[in-house]
Amino acid sequence: WLLIGLMMFCGIALAVTFSRGYWVAAFVSMGISYFWMPDEARRRMLIYGGLTGALVVLVTSWYLGPVIYDLATVLGERVVSILGATVDISLRNRIVESTAALDEIMASPIWGYGLGFYYTYVPLIPGELPTWYVHNAYLYLWLKLGVLGLVAFLAWYVTVIVHGYRAYRANEDSFVKPLLLSVTSIMLAMIPLSITSPQFIQKDSILFLALAMGFIEIAYRETITYRSAEV
Repeated sequence: WLLIGLMMFCGIALAVTFSRGYWVAAFVSMGISYFWMPDEARRRMLIYGGLTGALVVLVTSWYLGPVIYDLATVLGERVVSILGATVDISLRNRIVESTAALDEIMASPIWGYGLGFYYTYVPLIPGELPTWYVHNAYLYLWLKLGVLGLVAFLAWYVTVIVHGYRAYRANEDSFVKPLLLSVTSIMLAMIPLSITSPQFIQKDSILFLALAMGFIEIAYRETITYRSAEV
C-alpha cells in the first residue's frame, strides 16, 4: 500500500506538470521496463498500475469535486496537442534556439566555448536577450564543451546504461533487481527527452542521475565483476 500510495503521488504530480515531454518520457520508460520484465512481473505491473490509476481518479475526484471535469478536459487537450507538436509555438521556439546554438557550435566545434559562454538569438516568444541556456541538452554540451566533451559524456552515459542492463539481467535480489530496471529505463527515456528538455543539466535530474549511476555501478561490480573474478 505504501508503494501504491507513492505511485499515486507520482502519477498525480506527473499529470499536473502539464509537461508533454515528461509524459512521453514516462510512457517510454514504462514501456522499456515492461518489455524487459519477466511475465510474472508484467502481470503484477498491470494489476498494480490499474489499481493505482483507479485510486488516482477516485482521490482526485473526491478532492477536486466538479473541477475534475475541467481538469480532465485540459489534460486531454494537452495530450492531443502532442500530435501537433510541430506547429506548437514552444517547440518551434526551441528549434530556433537550437539553430542559433548550432551556428555558434560550427564556429568552434572541437573545443566549445566553456560553461560561462552566452549567445544571442531572436526567439519566437518575444524578448531577445543573451542566454547561456539551450533546451537541447546535446547542443548545450557541444556548445559548452566541444565535440570531445559531448562524445566523452555520451560514451560514459551509454556505458552506465549497458552496465545497468547487464546488472539487471544478472541480479536476483528482490529489491535491487526491479530498482535497476527502473533507473536504467528512466535513463534510456532521458535520451530522446533531452532533445527538447535539458535533463543532463537540470539540477533535479542531475541529482537523480548521480544517485542512479552510482547505484548501477555498485550493483554492476557486485553482480558482474566479482562474479567474473570468482570464475
